[in-house]
Amino acid sequence: MRERIDFWYQVSLDCHLAFILEGVENAEEVAYAQDLGIQLFQGYYFSKPALPAL
Repeated sequence: MRERIDFWYQVSLDCHLAFILEGVENAEEVAYAQDLGIQLFQGYYFSKPALPAL
């Protein structure tokens, strides 16, 4: 998985695109991504999906 993340992050840099790492589930994954320079994340580590409050 890390090879794929490295590859697609590099593609995004080469194409001047924002890169959002999806599926982050723990602090280790956040730290790994930050070491690469990734600044945007989403996943269960931050919150689980929820219906909007009415």
